[in-house]
Formats: sequence, structure tokens, C-alpha cells
Amino acid sequence: MRKRDEGKKEEAGEKRRKRMNRRCPIAPFLSLALLVLAALAVISRPAAGAEPHSSPRQEIFLLKPETSSGLPLHQALSQRRSVRSFSPEEVGWKDISQILWAADGISRPESGKRTAPSPMATYPTTIYLANREGIYRFDPQQMKLTLIAGGDHRSRLSDQKSVQAAPLSLIVVSDTGRLRQTMDQRWKGNPENEKLSLHFCAIEAGAIAQNIYLEATSLGLATVLVGGFNRKEIEELLHLKGETVFLVMPIGHEKIGP
Repeated sequence: MRKRDEGKKEEAGEKRRKRMNRRCPIAPFLSLALLVLAALAVISRPAAGAEPHSSPRQEIFLLKPETSSGLPLHQALSQRRSVRSFSPEEVGWKDISQILWAADGISRPESGKRTAPSPMATYPTTIYLANREGIYRFDPQQMKLTLIAGGDHRSRLSDQKSVQAAPLSLIVVSDTGRLRQTMDQRWKGNPENEKLSLHFCAIEAGAIAQNIYLEATSLGLATVLVGGFNRKEIEELLHLKGETVFLVMPIGHEKIGP
């Protein structure tokens, strides 16, 4: 009797499935499609700990900067200091975007003026970012990074441990020749133009460095101005032709303890 009842139940269930299929003829195909999609989702899911970008991105569009938050200026100034010991913890792109904007970003869109002063508003200075993905050039107008050299070249920037350990470094470079051309047009025949172009670019680089210091402090990050860097290596990596490398600034989270 029990087997007969079970057989009747199976027969009734089969009849119900047939009726459903007649009402919705695509039901079996929908079920199959859902199974395929589920399998694909499992296959395409990245493994835990896998790198999000196996190859360097050609362009990275940065986030819009905050202009009404952070530490008060006097507090950031009082807390500003040089840190030479960094943890391996990565710096998020929100903070990277904020630091690059503060360094030499556009502060007055209507005129294109920036956060750092520049001789005759010529802006001969460029900031490069080096991280494990590659070396990128910062474009203040479009708030983006453009790849210059793929791969992790941080160890080539400097022999100093701070640069070797930090998750990223900023490199400040000035085109003194371009500034000199502008100065020659304005002060034609001035024998001091070459010397002054280097002098003015150094001032601009210093202002950018202080902006980086203060923004990093405001974000709870650490940095240090490094003058002992591998000039030839950097010139080769950045494909420089006559530009002057002024400084390197590693940025990250301060390492606490041994």
C-alpha cells in the first residue's frame, strides 16, 4: 500500500510539472539558464587575496576632492612632522586623490589657478606617483593619472628605507627650460634668467612639498621629504629630457613599534 501511495504521489507530481510546462513552455530553459549563470559567477569570481589588477591601468581617474573637511590649518601645522618608518598598509584612492589635489590641483576652475604658487602662473612642475602598479603622471586639469612605466619601480627611486617601505611615493619634477623660455620673452637678454628659472622652480617644488605634508597630516597619514634619491634612475624611468627632479616624498601609514 505504501509503495502504491508513493507511486501515486510521483505520478501526481509529474502531471503538475507537465501542466506548468504547458502553461510556461520556456520554464525548463529558464531553469537551465539560471544554473549556467550561477556556474559562471563561481568561475569568474576572483580568488581571495588575488590582485585586483594583474596589469597596470593606463589611466586612473581620481575622486573629487573635499574642500570643507579635514583638520583646521593651525592644527595640521602643529602636527606636521617627518616620518621615515612606514607600514605595508595601502593608501586608499580617496586619500591619494585628496593629496594630489592638495599638492598642486586646480583650486579656482574659472582661471585654472592651483593650490601651489607658480612663477608667472606657468606651472612648470609635474607630480609623478609610483606604486606597485607602475609610475603615473598626475594631470591636475582632468584629475587623472596616466601610466608612464608599468611595474613596481619603487626600489629604484632611492636607497633610503622610507622610500623602499612606503606603499607609494610622489616625485616632484620641474621643466626649468620651459620656464626660462617664458622669462626670456618677458626679460629678454637678462643673463640671470637661467639661474632664476631654477630658483623659481625650486620655490614652487617647496610649496608643493608643504602642501603634501599638510594634507597627509590632515588625513592621518605620514610622509617625509627625501632629497637623497637616485636621479639617473628616475630620469630614465620618467623619460625626462632636461627636466629637474627636486624631491621624492614617500607616503603611507606610520609603522608603530619594531
